[in-house]
Amino acid sequence: YKHAPSRDLAAAVHRRMLEHTGLEDFGLVGAFNYHPIRRITWMPAILLEQAFMSHPADEAAMLDAAFRARTAEAVRLGLEDFLRGR
Repeated sequence: YKHAPSRDLAAAVHRRMLEHTGLEDFGLVGAFNYHPIRRITWMPAILLEQAFMSHPADEAAMLDAAFRARTAEAVRLGLEDFLRGR
């Protein structure tokens, strides 16, 4: 996330991603300078990097349909948590 209003959304998705994937926690990075999310918008915006293709174990996981389904589920649950104010 880049702007403070997006932090709670990023935290909700981050928490669910760790719960559902077993991936290593690289932390929640604020002030990320990715062009589409750094522009001021009227809505929260985050960039999710759940795994790295340069890491063989992550690449293998991303090739697994069940892993991709778990990551999608984690994002959905994180969005729902954020919208419910959890």
